[in-house]
Amino acid sequence: GGGKGQPSGKSGAEEERRRRQEAEEAELRELERKGMPPKPRATELRADVATFACRLGIGGRESESLRGVEIGDKEAAAMVHGLRTNGDIEGLDLSDSSLHTEAAQVLTKMLGTELVPVPKLRSLVLARCPIGDAVASVIFECLCRLSITNLDMRCTLLSPSSGKTLASVLATTQQPPCSLTNLNLSGNSLMSTGVGHLSKSLPHCKTLSVLNLDGNGIDDAGALQLAAGLKENNTIHSLHVAGNEIGNEGGLALAQAGHGRGVRMRLVDLCDNKLTGKQILGEIEKVGRHVVRLSKR
Repeated sequence: GGGKGQPSGKSGAEEERRRRQEAEEAELRELERKGMPPKPRATELRADVATFACRLGIGGRESESLRGVEIGDKEAAAMVHGLRTNGDIEGLDLSDSSLHTEAAQVLTKMLGTELVPVPKLRSLVLARCPIGDAVASVIFECLCRLSITNLDMRCTLLSPSSGKTLASVLATTQQPPCSLTNLNLSGNSLMSTGVGHLSKSLPHCKTLSVLNLDGNGIDDAGALQLAAGLKENNTIHSLHVAGNEIGNEGGLALAQAGHGRGVRMRLVDLCDNKLTGKQILGEIEKVGRHVVRLSKR
């Protein structure tokens, strides 16, 4: 047998559980001392998702919000069941939650490809969910099937490759076409490369009206490509590119791009970029016909 003092596998596991529990209790005491709310445990998070899924199944509710939880494949399946039970849901807000790749696949497959889709779901908010390119790809590829019109993916850790993936969806000629009207990709890292891919798809977008690319590391090269795509698009009326690295050349091109299109530009937000010189700023404002925003009001 084992030597003295060597705990068995079972007692070792019990000791580990005891240590974990003591650590959790110590953390709770410290949070209480600081006056901070305790962190929800995994079991509580799962319970929240289950409760949320039940709420989704209640008819007459047009939108639901589930923020700051961890969503795996089982939780996603429960949510889909709730969504299908209630045919009135138009908006789903999962801001600040952790959405696993498997969960995204469950959600998109069951919502968009099964025999009984969610008939009215039009808005999907994933703001500040650390999903990255892999999960984003799964979501982008089901946009047409789901008939989503509002997609909020601000601050979701997207890189230039997501710009390319989304561009292929926006430019698709397959039926049904993508029906996005409002797209928020702010606070990511698409950079000029990703925005360049996205820009090439803009001439094919027949519904997009508001495009938010604030804070994506876009420089003049990306702005020039964006301006070229915008000239060939007849639906976008509001373009947000604040907090980037756009200089005078790119800023002027974007201001000019809104002319002679099938829709009148309402806003080109160029705040907090690299625009310099009173003369060029005045020219951008003049060319932009007062729809260009150069500073926060």
